[in-house]
Amino acid sequence: MPSSLFHPLLPPDEVSADLTASREQTSSAQLQATRMDEALSETRQEAEKRERELCAYLAHLESKNSLVTSLLDIVQERANELQDEFDRYVPPT
Repeated sequence: MPSSLFHPLLPPDEVSADLTASREQTSSAQLQATRMDEALSETRQEAEKRERELCAYLAHLESKNSLVTSLLDIVQERANELQDEFDRYVPPT
């Protein structure tokens, strides 16, 4: 009995065609995986960039909030001083 690498029930041409089809499927799957990996990498980079932008914007808003809070404290303090001064000069009715 001769030794053969091909399946005994399939002719060599069909085995070769199946092998070629399998290689094409593998190649296609590898290409698809590469494309998906690239898309994932791009999405990750965009997400990281957006996260940095949002963090910078949040820091900017926190800085603005701190400034506005300080200004409000100054205005309230000044209003209280003016109210005290007003109360000294205007007798209660």
